[in-house]
Amino acid sequence: MTMNITHKISRPVAAILGLVIALTLPSAAAANDKNVVLFIEDPGKFEVLHSRAQSTSTGAVLFGLIGAGIEEANRKDKDEEKEEAILVHIPDDACHSYLVDAFTVQLEKKGFGVTVNHAKVGKTAGDAYAVRLKIDACGFRIVDSIDDEVAAYVVAQYRIFKPQEKTSGKLEELTMIGRDHRPWEDFQVDFDGAVNEFRSVKSRAGTRLANKVIYTK
Repeated sequence: MTMNITHKISRPVAAILGLVIALTLPSAAAANDKNVVLFIEDPGKFEVLHSRAQSTSTGAVLFGLIGAGIEEANRKDKDEEKEEAILVHIPDDACHSYLVDAFTVQLEKKGFGVTVNHAKVGKTAGDAYAVRLKIDACGFRIVDSIDDEVAAYVVAQYRIFKPQEKTSGKLEELTMIGRDHRPWEDFQVDFDGAVNEFRSVKSRAGTRLANKVIYTK
């Protein structure tokens, strides 16, 4: 003799179970709120601003505008020589490297998902935050003209916004200066120190940008 036993759940119980499931599972909108899309609109350029930052008016005083132009060109050539000399020892001169890594790590600690897009802003799904990043430059520049001290730096502009909103976010500036200030000659003989300082300043910039997203209201 075969018996078929059917377990029926009453409507009130089913309703309660449905509510419990709905409360315990994150909604699609809630999940999207934790997504961040980073658009790198300009990766920036490595530069050394040393001789140019020491520009004087000597050329203009002695030889007029033409003399000033020649003087500026000479100083630019000297900076480009410094760039070539130090880039030999810097394995990755890209301004966005380490910055993007630190940005991603900081956001993931807070439960965000991160997508990096090396293109102009496109369509993003749901309620994800979007960050438009334009890196102006990175490298080394003078921070103390009296003692002739330089430091690693990153200068960028960014906007944080939600794609579903009509506004594109307020344009903000992100500037990070390295903590290690010393004469250029010191960095030229301590290449490991230069590399570590360059990576550090980019990582700090990425962390700061991530915190801007985390505390966006």
